[in-house]
Amino acid sequence: MKFVVGQRGSGKTVQMVHESARTGYPIVVNGTTGIYEIHKVCKYLGYTIPDDVPVPILFSDFKQKNMKGQFDGLLIDDAYNIINKLMTDYFGTRVCSVNL
Repeated sequence: MKFVVGQRGSGKTVQMVHESARTGYPIVVNGTTGIYEIHKVCKYLGYTIPDDVPVPILFSDFKQKNMKGQFDGLLIDDAYNIINKLMTDYFGTRVCSVNL
């Protein structure tokens, strides 16, 4: 597993889009804003969806549509939000800190 770490606006999503284009792995996002951002970055970089980069997947759709096991790999954009959602659902409380 690879970690892409940086401040807001530092190019993390750009790196994810390049990785998605290279590997064919879809990017999982927390909300519709994430899908918009992936589309915006793809357009800026000259990639087209779904020709160059797979269609981004909402985390909620991934769970609801039972997509488990359908992909060889996934890229997760803004993992903190998804970790928080998973832990909140599992433990019933929010995540306050994560150590990697």
